Amino acid sequence: MKDYFHKMITGYGAFFIKICTFVLIFGICLLFSFAIVYPLWLCATHYTNLYTTLTLILFAGLVLFFTIKRSIKKYKTDSRRFVYTLIKKLIFAAGIAAFFVLLFAYQRLFAFIVLAATLVLYGFVAFGLSEDRK
Repeated sequence: MKDYFHKMITGYGAFFIKICTFVLIFGICLLFSFAIVYPLWLCATHYTNLYTTLTLILFAGLVLFFTIKRSIKKYKTDSRRFVYTLIKKLIFAAGIAAFFVLLFAYQRLFAFIVLAATLVLYGFVAFGLSEDRK
């Protein structure tokens, strides 16, 4: 009988430890999410221009970081092919950036002209030129 109560108390103790661990992890997640989300919400509602600028810089930085990280590996294997793909990426990125700048400046006609020119130039470089040409 004594062994039965000991097993029962041990079982409830393990269950209580698991519940406490869950509540602790949930509380830590809640605390960190509040510490991250509340300042972002405050900045987004009161300082919209700053928030937009910081978000765009952060996003562009992350895209640039991962692009460079991937490109370093390609450069080590074949530097000529790396330069070729870099030119394609720069044409595409500059064209899309110019498109959005003109679009947000309410120059829609010029924006779509730039977009069409970008696609034509990219198509020429990507499909018209050969990567193997020396």
